[in-house]
Amino acid sequence: MRNVFIGLCAVLVFSAGAGTLFAEEGHEPVAQDEEQGLPNPYRDTGVPINASQADIMARKVRDSMVLRGDLAKSWSNVKVKQTRQRTYQHEPEWVVVFSNPEETNRRNKTLYIFLDLYGDVADVNYTGK
Repeated sequence: MRNVFIGLCAVLVFSAGAGTLFAEEGHEPVAQDEEQGLPNPYRDTGVPINASQADIMARKVRDSMVLRGDLAKSWSNVKVKQTRQRTYQHEPEWVVVFSNPEETNRRNKTLYIFLDLYGDVADVNYTGK
C-alpha cells in the first residue's frame, strides 16, 4: 500500500510541479524534498544522520507544510514528541512524531514524518504506517 501511495505521489509531484498535494479532506500530506524546494544539507555527506539531525529535518518539513498551508498554523510550535528508527522493507528509516493537541480533526492530531538515513523524506502521514 505504501509503495502505491509513494509511487502515485511521485507521479503527481512530477506532473504537477512543486507543492504538497491534497485531493480532498482526509488525504494524507506528501512533503517536498530538495527537488521541490526543501534543502537537505545531509544528503551529500554520505554519512547517515543521527536522531538530532532527523529532528531538524522533520521540523523543516513540518514548517514548510505550515508555510504552504498544508498544515494549520497551530502545528508551527509543536515540538517533536518522539524520534526513533524502524525498519521498513528491510531498510532502516527515521520516524519523527509530532502531536498537536490543538488540531481539530481527531484523526490528524499526530503527524509522522519518515526520513531515510540521509534525511530525505520517505513519507508523511497521520497513521504512522
